[in-house]
Amino acid sequence: MEKMAAAPVADDELNISKRGFIDRFPRTFGTKAQVANTFAATTTPAGVGGLALSARFLQKGGLGALRATAAVALQQTVQVITHVALLIFFSAAAG
Repeated sequence: MEKMAAAPVADDELNISKRGFIDRFPRTFGTKAQVANTFAATTTPAGVGGLALSARFLQKGGLGALRATAAVALQQTVQVITHVALLIFFSAAAG
């Protein structure tokens, strides 16, 4: 490791490294919102920050506050119903 750290780096190696970072870095607003949403969901209690961030993202996209909140609420409701349905299905399948 010391030998690798002390070795000189060629220009093409630096360019390959830079391109690899740039290609993987979020470019679109949607991807940035997903990264922010993941951070907010893990750092706020019960994912409330993620819900607020999703509503704000929809508002920035042109939806009104009421419609954005309704869309997030609908998404959460469908998520819970799907989760419960799958839980019942796999519980029945497991016996």
